[in-house]
Amino acid sequence: MYALIPTLVVALMILVLLAPQAAQDLLRRRIPENARGDPHRFGMRMVPSVAIFVFGFAMFQGWDRLLHRAPSHLSDPLQSKLAFVGGAFFLALGLFGCLWPVQLMERAVPALRGRIATLDPNSARKVMLIGKVFGAMFLLGSVYIMRRGGG
Repeated sequence: MYALIPTLVVALMILVLLAPQAAQDLLRRRIPENARGDPHRFGMRMVPSVAIFVFGFAMFQGWDRLLHRAPSHLSDPLQSKLAFVGGAFFLALGLFGCLWPVQLMERAVPALRGRIATLDPNSARKVMLIGKVFGAMFLLGSVYIMRRGGG
């Protein structure tokens, strides 16, 4: 039970991040479609991104308790500091990927530089989804790294 609720929250936030239109349709089904806001607005990316990071700590701690594992911490102070710096780098990369996925993919994949506007809408949507998936993975990776370095 320790891990169930945080894991469900993280999974739900990843789904909201990846499919904001479906989440808005589900949450605002009684509001006429023309009165709803843009599902791809900044808030529909910022709130899930922060929630993934915050609830990621609870999720990993819950899984450690459920599996009866003591969390492993780094004992060397230099490694702890470097883990914090690496976690902060992954956090920045994850937030960049979740909030601006197309720009992340343009910078990460040299073949896409300057060609995003020429892609058909389906391919551009796939590029955006891949950027968001990488962003969520980097956020969870930053949580894991920061937890290890925090001992």
